[in-house]
Amino acid sequence: MNDYTDFSQFVHVLHDAGVQFIIVGGVAGTIHGAARATYDLDVVYARDPVNLERLTLALQPLEPYLRGAPKGLPFRWDIDTLARGLNFTLTTTAGAIDLLGEITGGGWYEDLLPDTIEVEAFGVTCRCVTLPKLIALKRAAGDLAISTRSPSSKCSSTNSRAGDLSPHAPCRRFNRVVVRDDGAVGRVERDHHGDGGHLVALPDPLRREDDARGDCGFGGDDRCR
Repeated sequence: MNDYTDFSQFVHVLHDAGVQFIIVGGVAGTIHGAARATYDLDVVYARDPVNLERLTLALQPLEPYLRGAPKGLPFRWDIDTLARGLNFTLTTTAGAIDLLGEITGGGWYEDLLPDTIEVEAFGVTCRCVTLPKLIALKRAAGDLAISTRSPSSKCSSTNSRAGDLSPHAPCRRFNRVVVRDDGAVGRVERDHHGDGGHLVALPDPLRREDDARGDCGFGGDDRCR
């Protein structure tokens, strides 16, 4: 199987087959502007019979196999397998894909649908979870590391001090939204001159997607330059 994941191929295959799916996980973070490396595509898929058939047929040419399973283990990719299961971590000739019939903190496809937006990704229009919901999903899964930016890393060209959130707890950057390791969430606010800013607490859960615009984060020393 392929060690490299071709995200574009996956999205095109699912889109062209008419599969109902929502992009979540690391690729969703990348779509929203996060600087986090990801190695598989995570999607929440609808579980109705028509969609199960479409999903099965779409992935069949990519020779899906259970990721991490010993070679030679009997595994048949068909509608019955998909219907009897729920969440599948697969390796294919296009790379790794996680098919989620249900996602922690988000429920089923129909439950998650109101918290999605249409985006242009990899040359097609598809559905992606919103940034506030993505952060909520990360929290529910116990995964707050939504950026690869290290605590000592810098960004932007201005200095900024942490305000309402403690400056002693390390933060990780997600666009303008900062998620601290203890789960506190804040956002960077610029002053009217655009040459400084401070960190303010956000309500939980986050309610506005536009709170996540911008490209500056905080390191362990609470400076941004």
